[in-house]
Amino acid sequence: MKAVAKITEVATIRVCEVATFYSMFKQTKVRNKGYNYYEEVTPVRAVEIVEMLRRREKLVSKLYKLPQLLLAHRLQATRLFIDARVKWVRDPILDTAVEKEKDLKPLCSLLHHILSSPSLSLPLSSASLLHLPSSATASAAASFFLKYPSIFTIFQPSPGLPLHVRLTPSALSLHRQESALHLSLPLRHSAASRLAKLLMLAGSSALPFHIIDKFRWDLGLPPNYVPDLLSDYPDYFNVRAVNDETTGKELLVLELVSWRDELAVSALQERMKDRDFNGKTGTRIRFSMDFPRGFDLEKRVKAWVDQWQDLPYISPYEDAFHLAPSGDQAEKWMVAVLHELLWLLLSKKTERDNLLCWGEYMGFGTRFKKVLAHHPGIFYISNKLKTQTVVLREAYRKDFLVEQHPLMGMRHRYIYLMSKAKKSQKQINLASRTIRKEANSSQKFAGCFNHEVHGEENGDASGPICVAELWIKGTEILLLSAQLKGEKRPRDSSLII
Repeated sequence: MKAVAKITEVATIRVCEVATFYSMFKQTKVRNKGYNYYEEVTPVRAVEIVEMLRRREKLVSKLYKLPQLLLAHRLQATRLFIDARVKWVRDPILDTAVEKEKDLKPLCSLLHHILSSPSLSLPLSSASLLHLPSSATASAAASFFLKYPSIFTIFQPSPGLPLHVRLTPSALSLHRQESALHLSLPLRHSAASRLAKLLMLAGSSALPFHIIDKFRWDLGLPPNYVPDLLSDYPDYFNVRAVNDETTGKELLVLELVSWRDELAVSALQERMKDRDFNGKTGTRIRFSMDFPRGFDLEKRVKAWVDQWQDLPYISPYEDAFHLAPSGDQAEKWMVAVLHELLWLLLSKKTERDNLLCWGEYMGFGTRFKKVLAHHPGIFYISNKLKTQTVVLREAYRKDFLVEQHPLMGMRHRYIYLMSKAKKSQKQINLASRTIRKEANSSQKFAGCFNHEVHGEENGDASGPICVAELWIKGTEILLLSAQLKGEKRPRDSSLII
Protein backbone atom coordinates (compact mmCIF):
# COMPACT_ATOMS: atom_id res chain seq x y z
CA MET A 1 0.00 0.00 0.00
CA LYS A 2 2.91 2.35 0.65
CA ALA A 3 4.12 1.80 -2.91
CA VAL A 4 0.67 2.60 -4.27
CA ALA A 5 0.50 5.72 -2.09
CA LYS A 6 3.88 6.86 -3.36
CA ILE A 7 2.86 6.49 -7.01
CA THR A 8 -0.59 8.04 -6.58
CA GLU A 9 0.85 10.81 -4.40
CA VAL A 10 -1.82 10.45 -1.73
CA ALA A 11 -1.79 9.43 1.90
CA THR A 12 -1.34 5.73 2.66
CA ILE A 13 -4.55 5.65 4.68
CA ARG A 14 -6.55 6.64 1.59
CA VAL A 15 -5.11 3.79 -0.44
CA CYS A 16 -6.02 1.42 2.37
CA GLU A 17 -9.57 2.76 2.32
CA VAL A 18 -9.82 2.20 -1.44
CA ALA A 19 -8.42 -1.30 -1.08
CA THR A 20 -10.97 -1.99 1.64
CA PHE A 21 -13.77 -0.91 -0.69
CA TYR A 22 -12.31 -3.12 -3.41
CA SER A 23 -12.22 -6.13 -1.10
CA MET A 24 -15.80 -5.52 -0.03
CA PHE A 25 -16.84 -5.33 -3.67
CA LYS A 26 -15.15 -8.70 -4.26
CA GLN A 27 -17.16 -10.02 -1.30
CA THR A 28 -14.07 -10.67 0.75
CA LYS A 29 -14.74 -10.57 4.48
CA VAL A 30 -13.37 -7.31 5.79
CA ARG A 31 -14.07 -5.88 9.20
CA ASN A 32 -16.48 -2.98 8.86
CA LYS A 33 -17.11 -0.55 11.72
CA GLY A 34 -20.43 0.60 10.36
CA TYR A 35 -19.20 3.42 8.18
CA ASN A 36 -17.58 3.88 4.80
CA TYR A 37 -15.05 6.22 3.28
CA TYR A 38 -15.41 7.76 -0.16
CA GLU A 39 -12.51 8.52 -2.46
CA GLU A 40 -13.44 9.98 -5.82
CA VAL A 41 -10.11 10.65 -7.54
CA THR A 42 -8.20 7.35 -7.48
CA PRO A 43 -10.49 4.31 -6.93
CA VAL A 44 -10.23 2.88 -10.46
CA ARG A 45 -6.56 3.67 -10.75
CA ALA A 46 -5.84 2.31 -7.27
CA VAL A 47 -7.52 -0.98 -8.16
CA GLU A 48 -5.43 -1.21 -11.30
CA ILE A 49 -2.26 -0.58 -9.30
CA VAL A 50 -3.19 -3.20 -6.72
CA GLU A 51 -3.73 -5.78 -9.47
CA MET A 52 -0.46 -4.85 -11.15
CA LEU A 53 1.44 -5.17 -7.87
CA ARG A 54 -0.02 -8.59 -7.34
CA ARG A 55 1.17 -9.63 -10.81
CA ARG A 56 4.56 -8.01 -10.07
CA GLU A 57 4.29 -5.84 -13.17
CA LYS A 58 6.11 -2.58 -13.71
CA LEU A 59 4.01 0.41 -12.68
CA VAL A 60 3.53 3.40 -14.92
CA SER A 61 1.87 6.43 -13.45
CA LYS A 62 -1.21 7.60 -15.36
CA LEU A 63 -2.11 10.43 -13.06
CA TYR A 64 -3.26 13.63 -14.65
CA LYS A 65 -0.98 16.55 -13.82
CA LEU A 66 -3.08 19.66 -13.20
CA PRO A 67 -1.57 23.04 -14.10
CA GLN A 68 0.11 24.72 -11.17
CA LEU A 69 -1.66 27.97 -11.97
CA LEU A 70 -4.98 26.58 -10.75
CA LEU A 71 -6.23 27.69 -7.38
CA ALA A 72 -5.42 25.47 -4.45
CA HIS A 73 -9.04 24.48 -3.85
CA ARG A 74 -9.31 23.13 -7.40
CA LEU A 75 -6.89 20.35 -6.46
CA GLN A 76 -9.22 19.20 -3.69
CA ALA A 77 -11.49 16.52 -5.12
CA THR A 78 -11.46 13.89 -2.42
CA ARG A 79 -14.27 12.72 -0.20
CA LEU A 80 -13.41 11.79 3.36
CA PHE A 81 -16.79 12.19 5.02
CA ILE A 82 -17.85 9.02 6.73
CA ASP A 83 -21.29 7.71 6.00
CA ALA A 84 -22.33 7.95 9.64
CA ARG A 85 -25.82 9.02 10.65
CA VAL A 86 -25.85 12.50 12.21
CA LYS A 87 -28.82 12.56 14.55
CA TRP A 88 -31.27 15.43 14.68
CA VAL A 89 -31.75 17.02 18.09
CA ARG A 90 -34.53 19.45 18.85
CA ASP A 91 -33.47 22.99 19.76
CA PRO A 92 -36.32 24.52 21.83
CA ILE A 93 -34.78 28.00 21.72
CA LEU A 94 -34.71 28.20 17.91
CA ASP A 95 -38.12 26.54 17.79
CA THR A 96 -39.38 29.49 19.84
CA ALA A 97 -37.86 31.90 17.31
CA VAL A 98 -39.79 30.13 14.55
CA GLU A 99 -43.07 29.95 16.49
CA LYS A 100 -43.00 33.68 17.19
CA GLU A 101 -43.98 34.37 13.58
CA LYS A 102 -46.99 32.07 13.53
CA ASP A 103 -49.64 33.47 11.16
CA LEU A 104 -47.53 36.60 10.59
CA LYS A 105 -46.90 36.06 6.87
CA PRO A 106 -50.54 35.30 5.88
CA LEU A 107 -51.73 38.12 8.15
CA CYS A 108 -49.51 40.69 6.42
CA SER A 109 -50.56 39.32 3.05
CA LEU A 110 -54.19 39.80 4.05
CA LEU A 111 -53.47 43.36 5.14
CA HIS A 112 -52.20 44.09 1.65
CA HIS A 113 -55.32 42.59 0.04
CA ILE A 114 -57.64 44.59 2.27
CA LEU A 115 -55.87 47.89 1.66
CA SER A 116 -55.74 47.21 -2.08
CA SER A 117 -59.53 47.35 -2.17
CA PRO A 118 -61.04 50.78 -2.97
CA SER A 119 -63.25 50.55 0.13
CA LEU A 120 -60.33 49.45 2.34
CA SER A 121 -62.42 46.44 3.32
CA LEU A 122 -63.04 42.93 2.06
CA PRO A 123 -66.18 40.77 2.01
CA LEU A 124 -65.91 37.97 4.50
CA SER A 125 -66.88 35.45 1.84
CA SER A 126 -63.91 36.48 -0.32
CA ALA A 127 -61.38 35.82 2.43
CA SER A 128 -61.68 32.07 1.92
CA LEU A 129 -59.98 32.52 -1.47
CA LEU A 130 -56.84 34.17 -0.06
CA HIS A 131 -55.09 30.97 1.07
CA LEU A 132 -55.20 31.84 4.74
CA PRO A 133 -54.57 29.14 7.35
CA SER A 134 -57.69 26.95 7.48
CA SER A 135 -59.70 29.38 5.36
CA ALA A 136 -61.41 26.93 3.03
CA THR A 137 -64.78 28.36 4.10
CA ALA A 138 -66.08 31.77 5.09
CA SER A 139 -66.67 30.60 8.65
CA ALA A 140 -63.07 29.43 8.96
CA ALA A 141 -61.86 32.76 7.58
CA ALA A 142 -64.03 34.54 10.15
CA SER A 143 -62.37 32.48 12.85
CA PHE A 144 -58.99 33.71 11.65
CA PHE A 145 -60.13 37.34 11.87
CA LEU A 146 -61.67 36.82 15.29
CA LYS A 147 -58.42 35.30 16.45
CA TYR A 148 -56.74 38.71 16.09
CA PRO A 149 -59.31 41.35 17.15
CA SER A 150 -56.62 44.00 17.58
CA ILE A 151 -55.81 43.69 13.85
CA PHE A 152 -59.14 43.02 12.12
CA THR A 153 -62.65 44.38 12.49
CA ILE A 154 -65.74 42.54 11.26
CA PHE A 155 -68.65 44.82 10.38
CA GLN A 156 -71.77 45.05 8.22
CA PRO A 157 -71.76 48.07 5.86
CA SER A 158 -75.54 48.26 5.87
CA PRO A 159 -78.50 45.99 6.63
CA GLY A 160 -78.89 43.23 4.09
CA LEU A 161 -75.27 43.33 2.91
CA PRO A 162 -72.74 40.57 3.69
CA LEU A 163 -70.21 40.98 6.45
CA HIS A 164 -66.94 42.75 5.67
CA VAL A 165 -63.54 42.87 7.35
CA ARG A 166 -61.27 45.88 7.71
CA LEU A 167 -58.25 46.93 9.72
CA THR A 168 -58.27 48.50 13.15
CA PRO A 169 -56.70 51.97 13.48
CA SER A 170 -53.63 50.51 15.19
CA ALA A 171 -53.04 47.98 12.40
CA LEU A 172 -53.61 50.67 9.78
CA SER A 173 -51.06 52.90 11.48
CA LEU A 174 -48.49 50.10 11.55
CA HIS A 175 -49.06 49.36 7.88
CA ARG A 176 -48.50 53.00 6.97
CA GLN A 177 -45.21 53.03 8.87
CA GLU A 178 -44.15 49.83 7.09
CA SER A 179 -45.01 51.34 3.71
CA ALA A 180 -42.94 54.40 4.58
CA LEU A 181 -39.98 52.13 5.32
CA HIS A 182 -40.34 50.43 1.93
CA LEU A 183 -40.31 53.87 0.27
CA SER A 184 -37.19 55.12 2.09
CA LEU A 185 -34.18 55.37 -0.20
CA PRO A 186 -31.66 53.42 1.99
CA LEU A 187 -34.00 50.45 2.42
CA ARG A 188 -34.92 50.44 -1.27
CA HIS A 189 -31.26 50.30 -2.23
CA SER A 190 -30.66 47.59 0.36
CA ALA A 191 -33.56 45.51 -1.04
CA ALA A 192 -32.26 45.93 -4.60
CA SER A 193 -28.79 44.83 -3.49
CA ARG A 194 -30.14 41.72 -1.75
CA LEU A 195 -32.14 40.78 -4.83
CA ALA A 196 -29.10 41.34 -7.05
CA LYS A 197 -26.96 39.12 -4.81
CA LEU A 198 -29.64 36.41 -4.96
CA LEU A 199 -29.43 36.48 -8.76
CA MET A 200 -25.63 36.39 -8.62
CA LEU A 201 -25.77 33.28 -6.43
CA ALA A 202 -27.69 31.58 -9.23
CA GLY A 203 -24.57 31.52 -11.39
CA SER A 204 -26.43 32.51 -14.56
CA SER A 205 -27.47 35.80 -12.89
CA ALA A 206 -31.10 35.03 -13.71
CA LEU A 207 -34.00 33.41 -11.87
CA PRO A 208 -37.63 32.72 -12.80
CA PHE A 209 -40.14 34.89 -11.01
CA HIS A 210 -41.89 31.91 -9.42
CA ILE A 211 -38.68 31.14 -7.49
CA ILE A 212 -38.08 34.78 -6.54
CA ASP A 213 -41.66 34.98 -5.25
CA LYS A 214 -40.90 32.16 -2.79
CA PHE A 215 -38.25 34.39 -1.19
CA ARG A 216 -40.09 37.73 -1.55
CA TRP A 217 -41.27 37.83 2.06
CA ASP A 218 -37.96 36.61 3.46
CA LEU A 219 -35.97 39.11 1.37
CA GLY A 220 -38.14 41.98 2.60
CA LEU A 221 -39.32 43.00 -0.87
CA PRO A 222 -42.52 45.07 -1.16
CA PRO A 223 -45.66 43.16 -2.23
CA ASN A 224 -45.62 44.73 -5.73
CA TYR A 225 -41.85 44.71 -6.05
CA VAL A 226 -41.84 44.54 -9.87
CA PRO A 227 -43.44 47.97 -10.51
CA ASP A 228 -42.53 49.53 -7.16
CA LEU A 229 -38.85 48.54 -6.95
CA LEU A 230 -37.45 47.03 -10.13
CA SER A 231 -38.60 49.89 -12.31
CA ASP A 232 -36.37 52.27 -10.34
CA TYR A 233 -33.24 50.18 -11.01
CA PRO A 234 -33.03 49.70 -14.79
CA ASP A 235 -29.24 49.51 -14.55
CA TYR A 236 -29.58 46.53 -12.20
CA PHE A 237 -32.42 44.36 -13.50
CA ASN A 238 -33.98 43.27 -16.74
CA VAL A 239 -37.09 41.16 -17.37
CA ARG A 240 -37.18 38.82 -20.33
CA ALA A 241 -39.08 35.78 -21.54
CA VAL A 242 -37.41 32.41 -22.07
CA ASN A 243 -38.64 28.99 -23.10
CA ASP A 244 -38.89 26.43 -20.31
CA GLU A 245 -37.12 23.29 -21.52
CA THR A 246 -39.17 20.99 -19.30
CA THR A 247 -42.66 22.27 -20.16
CA GLY A 248 -42.00 24.08 -23.44
CA LYS A 249 -43.90 27.12 -22.18
CA GLU A 250 -42.74 30.70 -22.06
CA LEU A 251 -41.26 31.70 -18.72
CA LEU A 252 -40.54 35.15 -17.32
CA VAL A 253 -37.16 35.53 -15.65
CA LEU A 254 -35.39 38.35 -13.87
CA GLU A 255 -31.76 38.82 -14.81
CA LEU A 256 -28.92 41.14 -13.92
CA VAL A 257 -27.96 43.68 -16.54
CA SER A 258 -24.29 43.24 -15.63
CA TRP A 259 -22.20 41.48 -13.00
CA ARG A 260 -21.37 43.66 -9.99
CA ASP A 261 -18.03 42.93 -8.39
CA GLU A 262 -18.78 45.16 -5.40
CA LEU A 263 -21.66 42.84 -4.45
CA ALA A 264 -19.80 39.58 -5.05
CA VAL A 265 -18.49 39.46 -1.48
CA SER A 266 -20.02 37.07 1.02
CA ALA A 267 -20.90 37.94 4.60
CA LEU A 268 -18.04 35.79 5.89
CA GLN A 269 -15.55 37.54 3.61
CA GLU A 270 -16.79 40.90 4.83
CA ARG A 271 -16.11 39.83 8.39
CA MET A 272 -12.62 38.72 7.44
CA LYS A 273 -11.96 42.21 6.11
CA ASP A 274 -13.05 43.69 9.43
CA ARG A 275 -10.82 41.23 11.30
CA ASP A 276 -13.85 40.22 13.29
CA PHE A 277 -13.92 36.57 12.36
CA ASN A 278 -11.58 33.75 13.40
CA GLY A 279 -8.84 35.98 14.67
CA LYS A 280 -6.11 37.27 12.40
CA THR A 281 -6.48 38.28 8.80
CA GLY A 282 -5.32 35.65 6.34
CA THR A 283 -6.57 32.63 8.25
CA ARG A 284 -8.82 30.19 6.47
CA ILE A 285 -12.49 30.89 6.99
CA ARG A 286 -14.22 28.43 9.26
CA PHE A 287 -17.96 28.28 9.68
CA SER A 288 -19.36 29.06 13.09
CA MET A 289 -20.90 25.98 14.70
CA ASP A 290 -23.21 25.77 17.67
CA PHE A 291 -25.01 22.71 18.98
CA PRO A 292 -27.98 22.48 21.33
CA ARG A 293 -27.59 21.08 24.81
CA GLY A 294 -27.38 17.31 24.77
CA PHE A 295 -26.01 17.09 21.23
CA ASP A 296 -22.64 15.46 20.69
CA LEU A 297 -20.97 14.42 17.45
CA GLU A 298 -19.33 11.04 17.18
CA LYS A 299 -15.58 11.05 17.55
CA ARG A 300 -14.89 10.12 13.94
CA VAL A 301 -17.34 12.77 12.71
CA LYS A 302 -15.60 15.42 14.82
CA ALA A 303 -12.28 14.49 13.25
CA TRP A 304 -13.74 14.88 9.77
CA VAL A 305 -15.34 18.23 10.64
CA ASP A 306 -12.00 19.62 11.83
CA GLN A 307 -10.32 18.63 8.57
CA TRP A 308 -13.26 19.88 6.53
CA GLN A 309 -13.18 23.29 8.25
CA ASP A 310 -9.52 23.70 7.28
CA LEU A 311 -10.29 23.38 3.56
CA PRO A 312 -10.01 26.61 1.53
CA TYR A 313 -13.11 28.78 1.53
CA ILE A 314 -14.62 29.25 -1.93
CA SER A 315 -16.79 32.30 -2.40
CA PRO A 316 -20.43 31.39 -3.08
CA TYR A 317 -20.31 33.87 -5.96
CA GLU A 318 -17.56 31.88 -7.65
CA ASP A 319 -18.46 29.15 -10.13
CA ALA A 320 -17.34 25.88 -8.51
CA PHE A 321 -19.37 23.39 -10.53
CA HIS A 322 -16.10 21.98 -11.88
CA LEU A 323 -15.48 20.37 -8.48
CA ALA A 324 -16.34 16.72 -7.94
CA PRO A 325 -19.99 16.72 -6.79
CA SER A 326 -19.36 14.44 -3.81
CA GLY A 327 -16.01 15.92 -2.78
CA ASP A 328 -15.36 17.64 0.52
CA GLN A 329 -14.40 20.87 -1.21
CA ALA A 330 -17.63 20.91 -3.21
CA GLU A 331 -19.60 20.37 -0.02
CA LYS A 332 -17.87 23.29 1.69
CA TRP A 333 -18.73 25.48 -1.29
CA MET A 334 -22.37 24.38 -1.09
CA VAL A 335 -22.42 25.18 2.63
CA ALA A 336 -21.05 28.63 1.72
CA VAL A 337 -23.85 29.08 -0.84
CA LEU A 338 -26.54 28.08 1.67
CA HIS A 339 -24.96 30.25 4.36
CA GLU A 340 -24.91 33.30 2.10
CA LEU A 341 -28.46 32.68 0.87
CA LEU A 342 -29.81 32.52 4.42
CA TRP A 343 -27.77 35.57 5.40
CA LEU A 344 -29.48 37.60 2.66
CA LEU A 345 -32.87 36.95 4.28
CA LEU A 346 -34.19 39.34 6.92
CA SER A 347 -34.97 36.67 9.51
CA LYS A 348 -32.01 34.43 8.50
CA LYS A 349 -34.41 31.54 8.01
CA THR A 350 -36.82 30.20 5.41
CA GLU A 351 -38.90 27.14 4.65
CA ARG A 352 -36.93 24.08 3.62
CA ASP A 353 -39.06 23.66 0.49
CA ASN A 354 -37.93 27.09 -0.73
CA LEU A 355 -34.28 26.08 -0.51
CA LEU A 356 -34.91 22.75 -2.20
CA CYS A 357 -36.82 24.44 -5.03
CA TRP A 358 -33.95 26.88 -5.53
CA GLY A 359 -31.44 24.01 -5.38
CA GLU A 360 -33.37 22.00 -7.98
CA TYR A 361 -33.25 24.95 -10.35
CA MET A 362 -29.52 25.32 -9.71
CA GLY A 363 -28.96 21.64 -10.53
CA PHE A 364 -27.94 20.56 -7.03
CA GLY A 365 -30.56 17.84 -6.83
CA THR A 366 -30.57 16.15 -3.44
CA ARG A 367 -27.19 17.55 -2.42
CA PHE A 368 -28.85 20.34 -0.43
CA LYS A 369 -30.61 17.74 1.70
CA LYS A 370 -27.30 16.01 2.47
CA VAL A 371 -25.59 19.29 3.34
CA LEU A 372 -28.36 20.19 5.79
CA ALA A 373 -28.14 16.74 7.36
CA HIS A 374 -24.32 16.74 7.62
CA HIS A 375 -24.00 20.13 9.31
CA PRO A 376 -26.52 20.51 12.16
CA GLY A 377 -24.09 22.88 13.89
CA ILE A 378 -24.50 25.42 11.06
CA PHE A 379 -28.12 24.89 10.03
CA TYR A 380 -31.04 23.91 12.22
CA ILE A 381 -34.24 22.41 10.82
CA SER A 382 -37.31 23.23 12.88
CA ASN A 383 -40.50 21.19 12.53
CA LYS A 384 -42.77 23.84 14.02
CA LEU A 385 -45.76 25.50 12.31
CA LYS A 386 -46.59 22.32 10.34
CA THR A 387 -43.60 22.76 8.06
CA GLN A 388 -39.81 22.52 8.10
CA THR A 389 -37.88 25.75 8.54
CA VAL A 390 -34.11 26.04 8.02
CA VAL A 391 -32.49 28.44 10.51
CA LEU A 392 -28.95 29.83 10.34
CA ARG A 393 -27.67 29.20 13.86
CA GLU A 394 -24.98 31.86 14.07
CA ALA A 395 -27.52 34.60 13.25
CA TYR A 396 -29.30 34.03 16.58
CA ARG A 397 -28.45 34.56 20.21
CA LYS A 398 -31.03 32.49 22.01
CA ASP A 399 -34.26 33.29 20.15
CA PHE A 400 -33.27 36.82 19.07
CA LEU A 401 -31.56 37.95 15.89
CA VAL A 402 -28.03 39.28 16.31
CA GLU A 403 -28.48 41.82 13.52
CA GLN A 404 -32.03 43.13 13.19
CA HIS A 405 -33.26 44.81 10.05
CA PRO A 406 -35.71 47.75 10.43
CA LEU A 407 -38.40 45.73 8.66
CA MET A 408 -37.98 42.97 11.23
CA GLY A 409 -38.62 45.57 13.89
CA MET A 410 -41.93 46.36 12.18
CA ARG A 411 -42.83 42.68 12.04
CA HIS A 412 -42.17 42.33 15.75
CA ARG A 413 -44.60 45.19 16.34
CA TYR A 414 -47.21 43.24 14.38
CA ILE A 415 -46.47 40.21 16.56
CA TYR A 416 -46.94 42.31 19.69
CA LEU A 417 -50.27 43.59 18.40
CA MET A 418 -51.37 40.05 17.52
CA SER A 419 -50.51 38.80 21.00
CA LYS A 420 -53.02 41.15 22.64
CA ALA A 421 -55.87 38.92 21.48
CA LYS A 422 -54.95 36.36 24.14
CA LYS A 423 -56.41 38.57 26.85
CA SER A 424 -59.92 37.85 25.68
CA GLN A 425 -59.50 34.37 24.21
CA LYS A 426 -62.62 33.00 25.90
CA GLN A 427 -64.83 35.71 24.43
CA ILE A 428 -63.21 35.25 21.02
CA ASN A 429 -63.84 31.52 21.10
CA LEU A 430 -67.49 32.13 21.95
CA ALA A 431 -67.91 34.57 19.06
CA SER A 432 -66.05 32.22 16.72
CA ARG A 433 -68.37 29.32 17.53
CA THR A 434 -71.43 31.50 17.01
CA ILE A 435 -70.26 32.80 13.61
CA ARG A 436 -69.11 29.33 12.50
CA LYS A 437 -72.57 27.97 13.32
CA GLU A 438 -74.50 30.65 11.46
CA ALA A 439 -72.14 31.44 8.54
CA ASN A 440 -73.43 28.58 6.38
CA SER A 441 -76.61 30.55 5.83
CA SER A 442 -75.30 33.87 4.59
CA GLN A 443 -78.65 35.65 4.35
CA LYS A 444 -79.69 34.68 7.85
CA PHE A 445 -76.25 35.48 9.14
CA ALA A 446 -76.25 38.90 7.47
CA GLY A 447 -79.62 39.68 9.04
CA CYS A 448 -78.35 38.88 12.50
CA PHE A 449 -76.27 42.01 12.67
CA ASN A 450 -78.19 45.23 13.08
CA HIS A 451 -75.19 47.04 14.41
CA GLU A 452 -71.69 47.52 13.16
CA VAL A 453 -69.09 45.18 14.54
CA HIS A 454 -65.91 47.07 15.01
CA GLY A 455 -62.97 47.72 17.32
CA GLU A 456 -62.93 50.67 19.66
CA GLU A 457 -59.27 51.62 20.03
CA ASN A 458 -57.63 53.37 22.99
CA GLY A 459 -54.39 54.11 21.18
CA ASP A 460 -52.74 50.77 21.90
CA ALA A 461 -55.26 48.38 20.31
CA SER A 462 -56.34 47.06 23.71
CA GLY A 463 -59.97 48.17 23.76
CA PRO A 464 -62.36 46.60 26.29
CA ILE A 465 -64.80 43.77 25.63
CA CYS A 466 -68.35 45.09 25.80
CA VAL A 467 -71.93 43.82 25.52
CA ALA A 468 -73.44 43.09 22.13
CA GLU A 469 -76.72 41.46 21.33
CA LEU A 470 -77.45 39.54 18.18
CA TRP A 471 -81.00 38.86 17.06
CA ILE A 472 -80.94 35.35 15.55
CA LYS A 473 -84.21 33.63 14.67
CA GLY A 474 -86.20 35.91 16.95
CA THR A 475 -84.08 35.21 20.04
CA GLU A 476 -81.59 37.47 21.73
CA ILE A 477 -78.23 35.72 22.20
CA LEU A 478 -75.50 37.20 24.28
CA LEU A 479 -72.32 36.90 22.19
CA LEU A 480 -69.70 38.39 24.46
CA SER A 481 -69.53 38.92 28.20
CA ALA A 482 -70.15 42.24 29.88
CA GLN A 483 -67.52 44.87 29.77
CA LEU A 484 -64.53 44.49 32.02
CA LYS A 485 -64.72 45.89 35.51
CA GLY A 486 -63.92 49.56 35.77
CA GLU A 487 -64.23 50.09 31.98
CA LYS A 488 -66.81 52.35 30.43
CA ARG A 489 -69.12 51.13 27.72
CA PRO A 490 -68.63 52.76 24.28
CA ARG A 491 -71.12 55.36 23.21
CA ASP A 492 -72.72 53.16 20.55
CA SER A 493 -73.95 49.60 20.86
CA SER A 494 -71.20 48.19 18.65
CA LEU A 495 -69.52 44.90 19.32
CA ILE A 496 -65.81 44.89 19.95
CA ILE A 497 -64.19 41.64 18.80
